[in-house]
Amino acid sequence: MCILSGLQKIEALSATLKEEKKPLETLERMALHLNLVQFHMNKISDLSILDSKKKAIEQIAADIEKHIESLFLEAVYNKDTVNLQKVLRIYSIINQERAVENYFREAVVKPFMRKLIKQENISKYGLSKVYNDVLDFIPSSCSTVLHVTRGIKRDVEIVPGYDFLVNAVWPELMLCLEYISPVYIYAPGDPQLFHKNYTASLNFLEQFEHHCGVQKSVARLRDHSLYKDFLKKWNLDVYFQIRFQEIAGKLESSLSEALESPVETNSDFMLNATSALSLCLHLCWSENIFLVHLSANFCKLSLQLISRYIKWAHSTVNSESLSEMHAASLITDVDALIPKIRVFPTETISHKLCSTSLNDYLETGFNEAVKLLEEIPPQVAKLTVQILINKCSQHLKLITDIPKLYRKTNREVPSKPSSYVTQVFNPLTEFISKTKSMLSHKWRFYCLEEVIEGIMKECIAVIHDVLTSIKKMEDSLKILKRARDKPTLGGPQSTGKIITDDDKIRRQLAIDVYCMEEFVQNLGLRVEEVKSFKELKELVTSAERIPVN
Repeated sequence: MCILSGLQKIEALSATLKEEKKPLETLERMALHLNLVQFHMNKISDLSILDSKKKAIEQIAADIEKHIESLFLEAVYNKDTVNLQKVLRIYSIINQERAVENYFREAVVKPFMRKLIKQENISKYGLSKVYNDVLDFIPSSCSTVLHVTRGIKRDVEIVPGYDFLVNAVWPELMLCLEYISPVYIYAPGDPQLFHKNYTASLNFLEQFEHHCGVQKSVARLRDHSLYKDFLKKWNLDVYFQIRFQEIAGKLESSLSEALESPVETNSDFMLNATSALSLCLHLCWSENIFLVHLSANFCKLSLQLISRYIKWAHSTVNSESLSEMHAASLITDVDALIPKIRVFPTETISHKLCSTSLNDYLETGFNEAVKLLEEIPPQVAKLTVQILINKCSQHLKLITDIPKLYRKTNREVPSKPSSYVTQVFNPLTEFISKTKSMLSHKWRFYCLEEVIEGIMKECIAVIHDVLTSIKKMEDSLKILKRARDKPTLGGPQSTGKIITDDDKIRRQLAIDVYCMEEFVQNLGLRVEEVKSFKELKELVTSAERIPVN
């Protein structure tokens, strides 16, 4: 009886609907009666007796929806919050919340999206502009429905159960992007365009979520299947592989001409390899390449780049082709690189990372890298010293020619240093001069001190051999003299009046060593600081038999 009574009331209200000045009130009453009828019908186990009334009920529901559809659009376009509240309450009474959201999508959202999201628009204006137009559409065309359904402001009564952004705007937007927009939006083949589109999309999502207003709506959006599908379309792995090949390839390519001057005119470094490393590290975290969802990948790549540079530096130190000037450049570069690497995580990276664990990982990795880099300059400096010692010492062989200059040549007693002395110090003097403006005082002084020490040791060995040879010659001649028992003029033993050839040789060696002392002092070292020089000086002065004026 309740069902039949309810249907009669609905029919009576429906008959007066066309003449009503306030149809919403009538429609709301019809909806309430319909809801009550459906409630009683659900309690009846045998509905066969009401089969004839089912179609009538369905027709009534359809009539109500038909009437309120136009009223709904009218309220939306006129921004009539009062009538919109009534319409939405009617939809809620008849359990048709999703129906009105779909109707809003078809009538309001779809025409706008289909007109906006076209390949020509995206190609001409860019994806960011299209996204911005979508965001502008929300307050301009959706503000009224959002105002009465979200509960952000308390100036109107909220109608619960609706989410027009998630259930109407978002699906239509995704549909348009899927079928209307060009495929290249998601394609990683062009990494620059991919980065631009992906960044624009993330920014759009952030703004779209902001428009959702309440956390429940944001949660529904993120749980939406189309939201998840949208994020899956961006192939970040392929994008990173392309960037990895670009960046790592750039460093690897530079290592083929690692010791050349940097291509960049404004580089802070002297070698192409170091300049390329710095450039590649900054590329990893540049605004046009870095993506926050690939933070771990770029952290790892950064450490790999530094590791590759360190490996190259060690292999260069162990090679035989490194010149002293290239070695000095490498020392200078690594010294300049270390403080930059030490602060790189905090100044360039940390503010871009959202993970504390990644920050810790990066800090540990960069600290280890700094320790490994700090090992390079001492190794290169030792190599530089050895290169210079070898270059300088090769002229010491000329010392062995001094005896030939005085034996049986009637040369005068020497008063000037040999020419080889200047030749010995030329490579070192040239190195110190050329590196004065590039190599730090610490390393220049280290090289100077160690090279001088090395030269003196080599010199001691050569002069000792010469003096030993002279002594053996003298001893042989003494034996020969005693055998003949004859005095020999100009023989091996000098008296106060006779200067032998061997005395001249000793004198020449002493003069050369005194000249070396001047060179050492002119280079900025005190001879007292050179351990081997004292030994060298004692060696020649103890052998000297002609007083030095």
